Amino acid sequence: MEKWLFHNESVSSLRKNVFASFVKKLISAGTVRLTESERRPIESINSLALITGTMVFVFGLTFYALVPSNRILYPVILEGLAFFSLILFNQVKWYQGANIGMYVIHCFSAIYFGATLGNALPVELVAAFLFVFLLGASLRIYKSKRERAVCALITVLLYLAVTANHHYSIIPPVHFEPTARLIISFGCIFGMVVLMLFVTFANMKENDLVIKEKDQLLSEKERLVEALKNADNNRTRFMWEISHELRTPLNASLGNAQLLHLRKSQFVGLPEYEEIISEINQLHVANCLTRDIINSVLDKAKIEAGQMEEMVKQPLDLQGLIEQSVGMNVLVANMRKVSILINETTLPFINGDKVVLLKILNNLISNAIKFTQTGSCIEIHALVADGQFIFSVTNQSTLTKERAEKIFDPFVSERHPFVDGTGLGLEITRRLIGILGGEIWVDTDEREKTSFLFRIPYEACPASGVPAEDMGIGILSLTGKEIVVIEDNIMNLSMLAKFIQKTGATPFCFEDAEIALSHIKARKPDLIISDAQMPVLSGRKMLSQLKASPELCLIPVIIVSGDLSGESTEEMKKAGANVYLTKPFIYKELQKAIYCCLSETADFHIVT
Repeated sequence: MEKWLFHNESVSSLRKNVFASFVKKLISAGTVRLTESERRPIESINSLALITGTMVFVFGLTFYALVPSNRILYPVILEGLAFFSLILFNQVKWYQGANIGMYVIHCFSAIYFGATLGNALPVELVAAFLFVFLLGASLRIYKSKRERAVCALITVLLYLAVTANHHYSIIPPVHFEPTARLIISFGCIFGMVVLMLFVTFANMKENDLVIKEKDQLLSEKERLVEALKNADNNRTRFMWEISHELRTPLNASLGNAQLLHLRKSQFVGLPEYEEIISEINQLHVANCLTRDIINSVLDKAKIEAGQMEEMVKQPLDLQGLIEQSVGMNVLVANMRKVSILINETTLPFINGDKVVLLKILNNLISNAIKFTQTGSCIEIHALVADGQFIFSVTNQSTLTKERAEKIFDPFVSERHPFVDGTGLGLEITRRLIGILGGEIWVDTDEREKTSFLFRIPYEACPASGVPAEDMGIGILSLTGKEIVVIEDNIMNLSMLAKFIQKTGATPFCFEDAEIALSHIKARKPDLIISDAQMPVLSGRKMLSQLKASPELCLIPVIIVSGDLSGESTEEMKKAGANVYLTKPFIYKELQKAIYCCLSETADFHIVT
């Protein structure tokens, strides 16, 4: 007996599993190798076709049993088979046919059975079916506005047709006995409620999935944004580190090139004098161009990362800034036999950011020199009008209008035998001018000359506010001064010592900051020049020890570093440095740094 019961339970369970597997197979027909979002509407059509077809046969044949009429039997068979055929349409991947078929079959069913069943199927129930189920299902299936509008219009027309037939009996209804009418009416209500609930729950499920997918997309977006931010930070950090590694050897190379340049007179009388001077100039120019490229790459990284330092306004001599920028590019101009003509105009003293203005002027002037014709003349014009500082630099070069439209885009550069540009200088210049509230543009006649012009608003100030070193006053005499130099790179240490000797001061050189501190305590030098990053005792820690000592705290300190980040500058300022000098530097920048430290009005300076 127990075996027999166990056998029956096993058979029943097997039948249930087979039936469930069969139903699942019908619902998933045509969804092989489709994504989750592609499968959902197909499975909805298959489920709806299976439920509707089954109910049509169950209720339809029940109605036929109550009222044996061919007007019920044949349409029920056709409608049931039509719904089941939609599953076959999806199986053969005719998805559009299945979608349209589902809508069309329900339309004809609503009209035919709404008329045939008469009072057994109230018009109000048909209206609820049309607008809740049929319209709701169509809005779920069709996504375009045009298709949805057509479905809505057809639904309204169907309702009007059913209502008109109810009043005018265009299609005469089948006669039912009261009992049969009640059963048929209940069956229709039950079936339509089931279909409306199906659509309602399907829409709810779809909404839940959409909300879940939206949340997942938002989470993924946040993750990607964070990943991009980290990647951007890593790229910027990489730029800083590579820049620092490049600046240290470049500082020695540029420094020695300048020392050779300062010793040109010693080569006079040698048979190879002209050749030696040409090679020294080429070495100097190559180092300066390399420095400009590194600075441009870093400036772009800082701008893109939103890490540009805040504008620091100070009194400036505009004429002096222009002459300083020209002076920075004279050597390159001489190599190319290019003359520079500055218009004679009196310019006011203004309040502005010196570092930013120098970058703008230097980028435009150096760009004009590099890309002009050899042996030509560069013209520089500057004036003030209507509260605007207007500057232009014109060279003899050809630039098509098509090229001019893109010249301020990143990595767009003209090719030239003298130098290949990075295509960053003009883009950075445009951004810097934008930060100052101005604009830049280019004029070209495509044949002879090209002019770059910009204008920025300015704020006038009295000449008395301009620092003395910015007005061309030379450095103090350093004869008899003692300067301690701390640098763990031997090439840079040697180069700094030679520079200091040129000033008349006596350098004391150390590769180790701890040993240097012992000398400083004993000799109390006039100035200390130290590298920022050293293996034993860093520049910041050395500054802390100096400032903690009452005897040494007043000795001015110049920190030399290849790190241009604002964080490093601020850190050294807080630690007590007087000047932050960035590598690679030129001799005049070292002179200026020493002047800033030994002048009576010494304050914190950044020299780049």
